[in-house]
Amino acid sequence: MKKPKRDLEGTILADGVSLGTDMRKTQLNNNVIVFGTPGGGKTEGIVKPNIMQMNSSYVVTDPKGNLLRECGAMLKEAGYDVVCLNFSDPAKSMTYNPFSYVRTEMDLDFLARSIVRAEGRTSADAFWPDSAELLLKALMAYCIEWNEQFRPRCVTTFSDVISVADAYGHEKLGDWDNVSNRLDERMEELFRGSYWRAKGECEPGKRRPRSVARDTWLRFRAVANAPTTVGCIVMELWGRLNRLSGKERERLFSDVDPVDIASLGKRRMALFVVVSDVDRSMDFMVSVFYAQLFKELCRVADRECCDNGNRLRVPVRVILDDFANQNVIDGFDAVIAAVRSRDIWLMPICQATAQLEERYGRAANTIIGCCDAVVYLGVNDMATARELGERADMPVSDIQRMPVGTALVFVRGREGKVAPRFDVQKHPNYRFLAQADPANEYTLCGLPASSPARENA
Repeated sequence: MKKPKRDLEGTILADGVSLGTDMRKTQLNNNVIVFGTPGGGKTEGIVKPNIMQMNSSYVVTDPKGNLLRECGAMLKEAGYDVVCLNFSDPAKSMTYNPFSYVRTEMDLDFLARSIVRAEGRTSADAFWPDSAELLLKALMAYCIEWNEQFRPRCVTTFSDVISVADAYGHEKLGDWDNVSNRLDERMEELFRGSYWRAKGECEPGKRRPRSVARDTWLRFRAVANAPTTVGCIVMELWGRLNRLSGKERERLFSDVDPVDIASLGKRRMALFVVVSDVDRSMDFMVSVFYAQLFKELCRVADRECCDNGNRLRVPVRVILDDFANQNVIDGFDAVIAAVRSRDIWLMPICQATAQLEERYGRAANTIIGCCDAVVYLGVNDMATARELGERADMPVSDIQRMPVGTALVFVRGREGKVAPRFDVQKHPNYRFLAQADPANEYTLCGLPASSPARENA
């Protein structure tokens, strides 16, 4: 039996329209942004065809898990390591521990900021998010330092942070002074070692030369010194952490069966990030994952690929389906401008420009401007129709009357093209999809190692 064809050239944009992936030849980046109405063919005309190209590693946002089921077997047959991070059903997922990517205090700052800013709420007063970041950083640093000193074989997870929050956050409503005072004591005890000396777990007189946890906590106490202020910040943060509690979710953010982000740029891998299109409670952690993904891949390129021009040894295409419906990825406008040189190719997929602007504000223009290819697959809203009319030099009425199944493609330095949407059945690898043959359905990826089903994956 023939195997799927791998390393097919180019990014498919429409029928007969593609963009080469060798940036030195094209002088263009490989970022593509796609706009299209629900049911407009974004998955069939763009996502699946470019997965079937198999010319990179893949990270794919997969609402409902359909792409994993349809494309997983083909990728595995072609030699890909197919893995799944399932935020919708954690029992069928490999795991992701954000603390595995915390190596320095700057990494801790990055993680705290990514979690707090993921909701995308804008405020004229930076005090509240800044204070929440300080508190979260202090709690996370506390857990890291405690484990480093007294449980060196244990890896810090969010279960540790939740335990601290549960121990000190369930005070009588309004008694925020007591919460602060008790955390004051624990931070000081960690710094001086008195609590652990009393238990015989620390050498007499031993103290940490510096405690990031204590220092950060003192900064938090300096700016949030009123009980009601502390209460507002604590309630907001505790509510966020509460979404990570529960047996299945605590396992999801552990080191039981971890996804190795760094390997995406070293060997052929396909990581499907399954999210719910109905339950949005985990969206903020999906955004945190992507923020750490980009940071880690850039670190690998900059530090481990110097002999390859600081480019990943295997390019990584990140397909961000349902992009503007997910929570904000902190600093995404800076990320999309910077990852090109590392051979990281981004493909955000949205319904309309107005939707992107609502989520990312003024950064939406930067995101679009950093994509050398823009594809439109159907337009309903007037804002997108007007923008498209200006790009194509066409009346808005003509844009709105475009036949279903038509794509408008704009590549920097070229004239815009009107072309039929790519027909997924014409791709040489189509017959390897579950869509073509139900026997190709792939449903076993990413199950826990103890699952019998994983043996067949």
